[in-house]
Amino acid sequence: DLSHNKIADRGTRALAKILSPATCVLSHLNLADNQVHAEGGKFLGRAMQVNVSLRSLDLRLNRLGERGGGLLFLGMKKKSSFRPLNL
Repeated sequence: DLSHNKIADRGTRALAKILSPATCVLSHLNLADNQVHAEGGKFLGRAMQVNVSLRSLDLRLNRLGERGGGLLFLGMKKKSSFRPLNL
């Protein structure tokens, strides 16, 4: 649970690097209320394209906006086993 830590887009970028390798075993990630914006959505979307372990992601109380949400969705659209996604 990394909620309420103000990691912002810079921290999201670092976290996305951790989520990207095939060796990542994290299955649930709570990033609620972390000041993540569109740029963070882009980083997470890229990580989701290659991540095979993450099954739920909580991004409530962030400001992804339409652009960030769209970029996140693009990275996740092939993940049929992913539930829930909280925005």
